[in-house]
Order: sequence, then C-alpha cells, then structure tokens
Amino acid sequence: MDEYLFQHFTQYVEQVHAGAEYQTDFRLLAANLGIRVRPSQHNSLVWGEPPLITLSSSEYGARQGFSAMHEVAHLLLKECGAEAELLHHFGGFEEAAPHIEAWCNHAAGLLLLPAPLLQAAERQYGLSAQTVLNLYEAGAGRVSLGAALRRLVYADSQRRLAAFVSTASRRVSDLAKLNIALPFWFADPLPCGIPAAAEQQKTFALGGSEGSVMRVPKRSLSLGLLVAER
Repeated sequence: MDEYLFQHFTQYVEQVHAGAEYQTDFRLLAANLGIRVRPSQHNSLVWGEPPLITLSSSEYGARQGFSAMHEVAHLLLKECGAEAELLHHFGGFEEAAPHIEAWCNHAAGLLLLPAPLLQAAERQYGLSAQTVLNLYEAGAGRVSLGAALRRLVYADSQRRLAAFVSTASRRVSDLAKLNIALPFWFADPLPCGIPAAAEQQKTFALGGSEGSVMRVPKRSLSLGLLVAER
C-alpha cells in the first residue's frame, strides 16, 4: 500500500505543479493555488476555504522557501486523499506522522526541483553523481543533498538505482534506493570497490551495478550513484 500511495501522491504533486507552470517561488505558487500566506510564530497549514499557510518569522531565505513548500505539500497530501489513507493505515496521527513528514519533505524537493530541471540535468549528465550535484546546486541553497538525491532516485518507479552521501572517512551519511540491493547501509563504510572521490567524477563497477562518485565542492562530503544493470 505504501509504495502505491507514495506514487499516487508524487504524481498528484507533479500534476498540480505542471498546472502552475512549475513555479518554484513559493509565494507565486501559493497565489496560483489560491493559498494565503501569513507570518506567524511557527510553520503550519490551516485547512479551510481558502487554505492558509503560516510561516515562522524566525526563518528567511532558502530555509523559509523549503518550509513553505513543505506546507504546500501537506495541503496536496490532504487534497489527494493520501493523508487519510496514511492515518488509517498506521492507526492514528502519532504513528503516521513520521511518514507524513518524510513524504512532505520529499514533495518539497519535487516542487523546488521540478521535472523540467531534472530532465535537463539527466540529458546533460545521464544517471550519475554529477546529476545529483547539478540538482543540488540548481536548488541554490533551498534543498539539501538528501533532497537532491531523492529527487533523482524516486523520479521513475521502474528504475533500479541508489544514491548516497559519504563523509571524509567514507562512512555513509545519507542514502536512498529503489528496486536495488546494496552491500552497505547507513553509517556503514563504503566498500573497497568504490573509489575515493575527487573533484572530477569517477566511474566504477560494483557487483551488478555501474556507479559514479565525486566530491561535493566546498564540503567534506562525497556523492555516489549506483545503477543496476538491466
């Protein structure tokens, strides 16, 4: 149920965003969708006619932009019926909340890194670590590396791939995968078959997958992508 519902939700987000011409400025998107936006002490969605998003006055710039898109995602989650299904499936709000928040974080990434941007990056770099880095940089500080890698990994439910972030000590600090088995997980050391990252992307083979890895500029982190052979 979760996988089907997740795809239903993300497809709805993409459909609504396309209807708004993939607007990435949260105020313009909110206006297009008939959502009021007001400053407040905290971020929230107030369901009503019209709906209201309140944004914390302590946040600004890129952080405020992500928070606003997260609240837009809450509205879309409710509109498409996915929130009610999650609440029913998990038996209540407390149990469903971690899943709701994770889905809305992912949807915020969809709204900030829309389909045309993803498609352009893939045309230029293919399925690679460079594509994730391109998305991250295109986000201009509004999205995390985690949001960028999930944007690529979950874009097509038929793909078999994984993306990861690793520290300077080669420990996995973030990871997303789809339809693929991996020989490592969160906090694990990277296998020896994955080469040390450099400024220029390196390619490699690991088991039945083709991979790429590169350093993230100005950060002590590396990005990697694995694509299973068909």
